[in-house]
Amino acid sequence: MRINKRQIGSRFGCYNKAGHHTDDTSMALCLAESLIVKGTFDAKDQLERYCMWMDSGHMSSNGKCEGMGRTTRNALNAFKLKGHTKTRVYDPLLAGNGSIMRLAPIPMFYGSDVETTARFNSILSSSTTHIHKECGIACNILGGMIHRALLGYGKEEIFHLSDWQEASLMGSEVGDVMLRKTYLKEPPYIVGSGHVVKSLEAALWAFHKSTSFKHGVLLAVNLGDDADTTAAIYGQLAGAYYGYSAIPKIWVNTLIKRVLIKKYATELYKLANGKTKISVRKEKGKTIVKGTGSKRSIKGSKKITA
Repeated sequence: MRINKRQIGSRFGCYNKAGHHTDDTSMALCLAESLIVKGTFDAKDQLERYCMWMDSGHMSSNGKCEGMGRTTRNALNAFKLKGHTKTRVYDPLLAGNGSIMRLAPIPMFYGSDVETTARFNSILSSSTTHIHKECGIACNILGGMIHRALLGYGKEEIFHLSDWQEASLMGSEVGDVMLRKTYLKEPPYIVGSGHVVKSLEAALWAFHKSTSFKHGVLLAVNLGDDADTTAAIYGQLAGAYYGYSAIPKIWVNTLIKRVLIKKYATELYKLANGKTKISVRKEKGKTIVKGTGSKRSIKGSKKITA
């Protein structure tokens, strides 16, 4: 398969240089940073960091905010004006993929908790910028799947839905994807899209078909259109399933923010495994983060390590 700039940048993407990330990773890093620094889910702090990215390129790879979707921008501007930590910006016709693309830090942080906790906080993390019910349901599903992958479950177990999960999906578009297993179909039915349901479906298609991390990435990005987000959604789940060592070294070594990304992944792993509990203080204008004992733990996890 070939990946070319025209495919990746045709509609939503940016013509970034190799190793530079797009808005998906910038927002994920902001979310991870908030969880690490605050040591808990703090919606206000998350939104403030997203605004730092929007205003000054915080956590971007080139110092600029690029690729931001309309729903995210409207939500962040509304937060700056009104201070609402649960967005009031709602368009019934818009169910974008801007919240699911950044999700992974949530199930990583709640890796030691029961799956329902990871799913619940996945929905909360969506509501800061994307209030549409399909966005919340999609984050609920992906958050649970990532949580299972981190604990070493096989693909069949990762895709399995309990009775109450099936019931909760009835009447939703995400429910159609999961209950009818439309992710088993093939292109041109499967498409890369800015719509959260089609994005999730495409990422699950790539993950289900993949025989390696690299294989699935190529499947995802070669769908074209919103290729970076399709790959970002796939990469969250596949990274948890295949593990850090499965990612091609040439890709890792090219990453502009590879040191920071690995550091944040490690900190989230420590928090989930009860090795640290973050305390924060200010010293000479800088934020000093220190770790102390914690009761949180993950049992039997093989995939979470960075």
